[in-house]
Amino acid sequence: RFLFDKKIISTKEPFQRLEAVGLVLGPGGVKMSKRLGNVINPDDICNMFGADTLRTYISFSSSFHDSFAWDEKAIVGSRRFIERVWAMQGKIVKEVSSELETVLHQTIKKCEEDFEKMQYNTAIAQMMIFVNAVEKAGGLTLSQYVSFLKLLSPVAPFACEEAMESLKRIYKAEIKKQKIDFAKWPKWDAKKIQSKNVNIALQINGKLRDTFACTVDLGDEEVKKLAEQTDGYKKWMVEISVHVKKVIIVKNKIINFVI
Repeated sequence: RFLFDKKIISTKEPFQRLEAVGLVLGPGGVKMSKRLGNVINPDDICNMFGADTLRTYISFSSSFHDSFAWDEKAIVGSRRFIERVWAMQGKIVKEVSSELETVLHQTIKKCEEDFEKMQYNTAIAQMMIFVNAVEKAGGLTLSQYVSFLKLLSPVAPFACEEAMESLKRIYKAEIKKQKIDFAKWPKWDAKKIQSKNVNIALQINGKLRDTFACTVDLGDEEVKKLAEQTDGYKKWMVEISVHVKKVIIVKNKIINFVI
């Protein structure tokens, strides 16, 4: 405030907002202390798993504002996630399905919103969804991978920078020399957020028996035909030869056979 009064700085406060951070508790949910001997040395974890794994584990374990109990077994999951991201370098292809592009733009939007609210755990969860989608699709384009590395970079900066350097050596003409820390944040397209496919819940007398995928806004008759081809329908309707009294369809969500 003295510096503000002297007109040396432009604000009275040293930060724009105050965020209370949650504690990292010891195993079993007990507060860490030297007396209890349950203090975790972060240097040991970095030496064993890497700094990116430690950052990802802490960021993913809970909301920034909530406390969580340390669980060394769970750290392995964060390490595997980073390894899966690293391995995506070998899955770069020229073309992929539009569905993967939809998941990418959903991920960009989710990360942008959650990082601003300091909800890193839900942002990382969405990034894991994208990695699963890549593996299901069998690959991703170079631009998609670069965009994803930019999203993950605040959480795992070392691995993402190394991955970018690796890409630069392979795709010299397609990737700029700029460091990932100074690269522009990806932009999401509202037109690409909406998925072309939806999962429909198959119910019989209101009880969930199966799920199946179909295109958005598919006609009722087409949805009914797809439902009749599912294992759940065949098991609960065909095998016991029941009569359908009524079919209730909630567009893009549910089909319920009343017997």
